[in-house]
Amino acid sequence: MRPRRKIKGEDELREEAAINAELVSLSTHPSWPELEREVARKREKIERYLTRKMLSGIEPVNQREVDLLRGVIEGMTWLVARPTSAERSLERYLADRQNVQIGEE
Repeated sequence: MRPRRKIKGEDELREEAAINAELVSLSTHPSWPELEREVARKREKIERYLTRKMLSGIEPVNQREVDLLRGVIEGMTWLVARPTSAERSLERYLADRQNVQIGEE
């Protein structure tokens, strides 16, 4: 059973929207595309390493290492995707705020 989500207050929602706005601005920074390219390069390097190790057959593959590297890849992917998901959250928040204001008028 999933735990119930805490209902956020107006202040918490406003603070979250401000944080999301700052995260969205990251994706427009001139260095952001370079970060995305570097993450892609690192991912390819890790995948090539694991493929070589698995196909070599010289030594057994350590599942812990595979899991660790998979987690590293997922973490890097999440980091690069964060501004995009923050932008969607910000858009939802603003749309909700607009609907509330329209309903109150």
